[in-house]
Amino acid sequence: MPTKTLGASSLTLGAETRDWTRVVAPGTYVSEALAGISSPQSVQKGIKATKVARRGQLAKRVLTISEDRYALFVTHKKLSNGKKGVSFRVASTLKTPFKAIRGIFVQPAGITGGGESFVRYIDVADINGVQEGVIGTQKLELAQDKLDKKRDEIVTIIHHGNRTVDVALANPEKRTEFMRVVKEMIDVYQDTKSRVGNEELLLRYIWYDVDANRDGSIGLKEFSKILLRINLKKKNASKIFKKYCKEVGESSNVGISYHQLMCLIQRIKSGHYDDAKKDILSSNIIWDSVFGSEVTHVSSEDFLNHFLVATQHETNAKLTDVQFMFMEINDMEINRENEEIRQNHISRTRFEMFLHHESNDAYDPKKQEFDQATLNEPISKYWINSSHNTYLTGDQLRSASSVECYMNALRRGCKCLELDCWDGENKFNNVPVVFHGYTLTSKIAFEEIILAVKGYVKSNPDTYPIILSLENHCSHPYQSSMAKMLKDILENHCS
Repeated sequence: MPTKTLGASSLTLGAETRDWTRVVAPGTYVSEALAGISSPQSVQKGIKATKVARRGQLAKRVLTISEDRYALFVTHKKLSNGKKGVSFRVASTLKTPFKAIRGIFVQPAGITGGGESFVRYIDVADINGVQEGVIGTQKLELAQDKLDKKRDEIVTIIHHGNRTVDVALANPEKRTEFMRVVKEMIDVYQDTKSRVGNEELLLRYIWYDVDANRDGSIGLKEFSKILLRINLKKKNASKIFKKYCKEVGESSNVGISYHQLMCLIQRIKSGHYDDAKKDILSSNIIWDSVFGSEVTHVSSEDFLNHFLVATQHETNAKLTDVQFMFMEINDMEINRENEEIRQNHISRTRFEMFLHHESNDAYDPKKQEFDQATLNEPISKYWINSSHNTYLTGDQLRSASSVECYMNALRRGCKCLELDCWDGENKFNNVPVVFHGYTLTSKIAFEEIILAVKGYVKSNPDTYPIILSLENHCSHPYQSSMAKMLKDILENHCS
């Protein structure tokens, strides 16, 4: 099939961009697990979508899942065969391998050619959630008149905290498949990332950025960028890189593998190339003071008695807990040179991992899990994460009200939401509205908030109970309308 020449009206982006979606991330447990997600060709080739921009404008876009299931791409056109040398104008709000400053296009080195197109990607590590059928952002509110009859088509991808990509996917089958794949990507990544070392995860995270020539190896320039990204600044980085390449029999012009790179980073951290800093790691200082500088491995019994009980005063710790924790830590994927794993023992290297592992958290993460058995006390017995004037985007006098504020509060862990309810006007078809009474703040429909809350509960079935604090200023007819909406919309979620 002949290659299509890329011009202003071309339907595809260039080969560099297509290859970008096919970059193979370093092999990890996470990579293997993500690769096991069933993804239809339509999702990998790109799904047509209508994107909602910041001011509510609608624009045609294409959503593409990378072949390794590590990233979601949002582009103007399908990522398919195209003319080599196409230049890309990259949205500066997201990290990408190319340069852009506040929308000003800066041509990447080695890339030349025709017109510009936005290329944006979101890493799976930055996707916080996905929901459908909810007008829950200010962008969607601005486009509500255009999308009201297409509410079922709306898909919101939450990323980087509270940022969103809001799209409408008209094809129901493709929308269902897209939602399934993204949800599985999130679940698999969150479930498996704990089995991979933090540095391995970080390097995987920036792999799209640093492996500029997509050859799967890291050269000198790429190595220098990596050190900057992981806050490991070395003035003599070039000298260290060349010395290591010589030690392992690799050409510094060709580069080193992912495993070799991780081993090199560990050498640098341990002071291998700087004797004056050999013991700078806090984990080494702690290990030497508790177990001795000559000790390489510690048994579960000694670890329990000398560290958990005597040093950290975890008097309720049990030997079986330590052995299970050792099994988890020793099973974690890290790249170290000449490492020896012993059953029911922990090494000096793995001890560093333990200090940053959830097993050593000051707060027990299991306490955040929903447990119905704990909800048998009067409500006054609980500390409840609550919000005031939840609907406001700014001050209490003239700022905008938005459903997005409710969604942000819920995602931050808030369980008590405030709704100041008033009789609506003709503009709102005489339905109850929420705003800060007797001020210039804007109004939002009560119904939209309840629909958004239902969408959140549907996406987060294990959430603790959500309390709707209704400051009721409505007349009796409007109160009846509110009660009907609560029953009809929340259905069995309401109590």
